[in-house]
Amino acid sequence: MLNGNQELELTHRIALRYVEGIGNQLARKIIASQINLKDIFEGNAKEVSKLLGIEGIGRSTLVSFERSARQAIEKALQVLDQCQKHDIELAFFDESTYPPLLKHCDDAPYVLCYKGSIDWFNSPSVAIVGTRRPTPYGISVTKELLEGLASVEPVIVSGLAYGIDSVAHEEALNKGLYTVAVLAHGLDIIYPAAHKRLATKIIESGGALISEFFPGEKPEKEHFPRRNRVIAGVSEATVVIESKEDGGAIITAHFAFDYGREVFAVPGRVHDKTSRGCLKLIKDNIASVVIDAQTIIDSMGWTRRKQLKQKTLFLTPEEQAIYDLLRASNNPLSIEEISSALEKPIPEVMNTLLMMEMKGLVKSMPGQRFSL
Repeated sequence: MLNGNQELELTHRIALRYVEGIGNQLARKIIASQINLKDIFEGNAKEVSKLLGIEGIGRSTLVSFERSARQAIEKALQVLDQCQKHDIELAFFDESTYPPLLKHCDDAPYVLCYKGSIDWFNSPSVAIVGTRRPTPYGISVTKELLEGLASVEPVIVSGLAYGIDSVAHEEALNKGLYTVAVLAHGLDIIYPAAHKRLATKIIESGGALISEFFPGEKPEKEHFPRRNRVIAGVSEATVVIESKEDGGAIITAHFAFDYGREVFAVPGRVHDKTSRGCLKLIKDNIASVVIDAQTIIDSMGWTRRKQLKQKTLFLTPEEQAIYDLLRASNNPLSIEEISSALEKPIPEVMNTLLMMEMKGLVKSMPGQRFSL
C-alpha cells in the first residue's frame, strides 16, 4: 500500500507520459536530473527553469509543459487507479525492477507495466519470434530448439501472438522455463483474447507480462513495432523461426541487430513465403544461421556464463576493478563516479557494468547508481 508521498511521486512520474513534447528520452533525462517533479507540475518557476539545463528541452517545451500539466495529472490519476485495480506494477528505468538489458537501449521506454515476477533478469534470455501462420516445419523447429535450450534454463521472450509466439511460450512452460510475454497494449486486457489462459499460466509459472502501454490503451497497429523493440531490448539474443520479408519478426530482428545483440534465423526453402524473411536476414548478414540449439548456446557462451554466476569472483580485470571500487565504497556509485575513479571512458564502464549486472555481480539503484 502506497503512502501519500509515494502515490504523489508515482502520479507525477506517470504524468510525464502525457505532457506535450515529452517523449521517452526526455522523460528519462528529467527523472535522471532529480528535478523535483512536484514543483515543476505545480509551476514552481525556479524548478521549471532547471528544465532548460536538460539537452533537448527549450522554451517551447516549457510552454507545452505549462499548457498540458493539469490534464497530464488527471490522466495519470486514472492510470494509477487502473493499475491498482488490475494488480499492475510499474517499473521506471532508474529502478532495480527495470530490465537491465533494456535500460541500455537509447529508445527504451522510461516506464514499463508488468504483471508477474521479475526474478528472471539475471538468467540467459532469448526471444523466439516468427509468423502468426507457421508451417508444420516451423512449429517442429520451435519445439526442437526449446528442447535443446532447456539445458541452460534461458528465459523465453515472445509476444503472445498466434503462431510461433504462442508455441514458444507453451513449450517453455512445458519445459519448466520462465517465459515473458511483451504486449502491445495495456495489461488490463489480453490480446488475442484466446490467449488469456496462456497469459495466466505464464504468470503462475513465475514469468511475466510486460508492456510500455498503460491500462486502457488498445492494441493499435502502430503499437506492435514498439512492442517488438521491447522484445529485442530485453533479450540477449533473438531467433526468427519463420517470417515473411515484411513480417513483425523481421522488425524485431532489426531492432536486436541495431542494439548490438545476437540475431539468429532458421533457414528454409527459398520458395516458401514464410522462409523468405529468414533467408534475407541471413543474406544481409543481420542473422547467423541456426541449425540447432547448440548453435545458439555456443555462440552466446551460456555454459561458461553459468559457471561465472556460481563463482562470482572469477572476474575480468575490468570487472575486478569496478568490483573492488564498489566494495570499498559505503554508498552506491554513479557511472560518472566510477568512470572518473578508474579513469575509464563512460561507454566502456557502461558495457562492463551491463555484463556484471547480467551476471548478478552488481545491482542497479535509482538514479543510475550501482552497488554490490
